[in-house]
Amino acid sequence: MGCPPRPPPARGAAVASPPHDPCRRRPPRSSGGERPPPPPPPPPTGVFPPLAPPTPPTASTVVVSTLLRFPPLRSALMAVGRARIIRRADALGVGWADRVAALTAALPELEAHRAAVTDDDVTPPAYYLSPFHAYAEGNVGWAPALEVEASALAVHAPLDGGAGGLGGDAVLRRNFTAILRSHVAPASVRRVVDLGCSTGLSTAAVAAAYPDAEVVGVDLSPHMLAVARYRAAERAPPRATYLHRRAEATGLRGASVDLVTLSLVAHELPAAALGAIVTEAARLLAPGGAFAVMDADPAAWAAVPPAVFVLFASTEPWVGEYARVDLEGVLTAAGLTVVGGGKNTARHRTVVAVKPQA
Repeated sequence: MGCPPRPPPARGAAVASPPHDPCRRRPPRSSGGERPPPPPPPPPTGVFPPLAPPTPPTASTVVVSTLLRFPPLRSALMAVGRARIIRRADALGVGWADRVAALTAALPELEAHRAAVTDDDVTPPAYYLSPFHAYAEGNVGWAPALEVEASALAVHAPLDGGAGGLGGDAVLRRNFTAILRSHVAPASVRRVVDLGCSTGLSTAAVAAAYPDAEVVGVDLSPHMLAVARYRAAERAPPRATYLHRRAEATGLRGASVDLVTLSLVAHELPAAALGAIVTEAARLLAPGGAFAVMDADPAAWAAVPPAVFVLFASTEPWVGEYARVDLEGVLTAAGLTVVGGGKNTARHRTVVAVKPQA
C-alpha cells in the first residue's frame, strides 16, 4: 500500500512531525539552503472520456452565461448563493455558525494536523484552484474545509424522504454503501482507498461498511485532511488514515487494493482529470477488485430549467462536462467491467466496476 501516514493523535495532544520520516517526501534543498519550488503537475494521462454534444443554448441560457462573464456580477451571484445555503442550513437547524466556530476554535490543533499531513511534493492542478463552491480560492484553504460538513448537511437534507430533519446526508451514504456491499462482500476486502475523501465523511462511511479493512483517504487539500484527522478521534474506531496526494497519481503500489471509491467527486472534475483518476483506480486495483463511483445522476437534471442549470454551473465549473460524460464507457475503456449499481437517492447514482481476474 505504500507508506501510511502517522495515526491521528489523541484529542488535545500536541502534533509534531518526527525528526526523520521516510514516508514524507520532500524535494532536495539547493546548495544555498533554499527549497526549490515544486514542479508543476504533469498533464492528466489515461482515459479521456468521450463527451456527448452539448445541449443547444436557449435564449435564457445565453443571457445568463453572458451576465456571468462579468467578474463583479459573477462574484455577487456566488456570494448570494453561499448566503442562501447558510440561511437554509440555519432554517434546518444545522447550526452553521456554531459548527464553524467550534472548528475555528480548534485551529491550532488543525494547523498541526495540516503540517503533519502535507506533502510538499504535491502541487494542485489548475482546475483545483479555480473558483469553486463560491470560494475564490477553490477547495484549498480553511474556509471550505471548515464549512463543508455544515454544507453537506444542508444540501443533502431533502434526501431523507421528507422526514424534515438532517438525516439526508446519512441516507445518501448509507444507501451508497448498501449498494456497494451488494456487489462487494466485506469478507473480500482487505484494503480500501477513498479518492477525493475531503474531510472524511465518505471515508468513515466506507470504513463502517468494511469494518475489517484497512482504509486510506486521499485528497488534494491538506486543510480538508486536517479536519479529517481531527474528526478521526471522534469516530469509533478511528481506523482510517489520510494521505495528501493527487487522485490522478496517488503513488500507492499498483494491484494492491481491493476496493477504490470516488464519492461526490466526479462532477467536480474536468473530463480529462476524471479519465486520469479512473485509470489510476484501475492501476491500484488487484485483479477482482472493485471501483465504485457515487455522484449526482445527470438524468435527474433533465427537469431543471436550462437557465437555472447555468446558474448552478457558475459554482460548479465542471458540471457541464460531467453531464456529457459516458461514465460506463470510461470505466470500460480503462479495462474495468461494469457489474451494476443503482440509484442511492432520487438525485444520485452509483456505478460499480470490477477489474478482471488475470
